[in-house]
Amino acid sequence: MSGYHFPAVMVRCKRAPATRAILHCHANACDIGHIYELCQRDAECWQANVLLVEYPGYGTSPGVSYERSVDRHVMCAYEYLVSDLGYKPESVVLFGRSLGSGPVCRLAARLQDEGERVGGVILHSPFISVREVGISLLGQVANIISDRWDNRTPLSALRSKVLIIHGASDEVVPFRHAEVLRDVRKANGLPCVFHPTQGTHNYFSYYRDYLQPVENFLGTLDT
Repeated sequence: MSGYHFPAVMVRCKRAPATRAILHCHANACDIGHIYELCQRDAECWQANVLLVEYPGYGTSPGVSYERSVDRHVMCAYEYLVSDLGYKPESVVLFGRSLGSGPVCRLAARLQDEGERVGGVILHSPFISVREVGISLLGQVANIISDRWDNRTPLSALRSKVLIIHGASDEVVPFRHAEVLRDVRKANGLPCVFHPTQGTHNYFSYYRDYLQPVENFLGTLDT
């Protein structure tokens, strides 16, 4: 994908040399400018460099956001980490929050099919599928939505370790979505760390419900 350009920001850990990179795919109602300062703290806490990837049509990124175009941006960002910056696949952790869980799960599965295995996958407030989110919010009228980014399929076969964080009071992506994805992992005998919180979609304890569980999960990837 040489010559393909879009906004992305590498947030580097300053307190210690970082050998791990986290590819961060953000939620719907924000762009990389909104999460930059937060991710500076993330990088320091997790001792990792965090690459923020922008979707088409978000922030200053041109184009239109649809399933294929978002997937393309995320794949390009991964290739940049591995091919240009020299990270090994096992040193890359994929992080997807809400909307970002779709392209993250798909990328992890695609890489596995191609013989590459990322170090881990972190899903924060993930959905079962776009259609299921619509049904939760809109009722059966959401059946007209195509079943894009069905996370059950990749998670049913993904061998990388997975962390799922989800608030029990989430009003955007109901907690049931996380439970279903956890059960998919469990039914297939695949590793899954499940961290339920008492938070909503956007309001939760930054340290207890986010920084700490991710830090603990990253620690297990070193063993």
